[in-house]
Amino acid sequence: MWKYFLEKSGICNNDPLVDDYTNEHLLRRMTPTSPGLDALPSWLFSKCSYELASIIAYIFNYSFGNGVVPEQWKRSVITPVPKVSRPMSISQFRPISVASRREIGG
Repeated sequence: MWKYFLEKSGICNNDPLVDDYTNEHLLRRMTPTSPGLDALPSWLFSKCSYELASIIAYIFNYSFGNGVVPEQWKRSVITPVPKVSRPMSISQFRPISVASRREIGG
């Protein structure tokens, strides 16, 4: 499905969808959050944004260009968080998802 969309949109013509400059800017401005399944701390991406920008841009462009999403990006840890002080039923919890950090921008 993705491959069809990418071919029709012209993205597969080797033009990068994510460029190093924009990616570095997004990495530098990432908000501090809990580590995802990869256990990488958020400060790593903001402090090393320049060094990581081209690598992560390559991974994104490869993923978009080939219509393949790495399996790690499809997984998350869901933690039930109580909505009230003493929850008595499942409806009194909300799910909080901690996904892989490579979901840049979030």
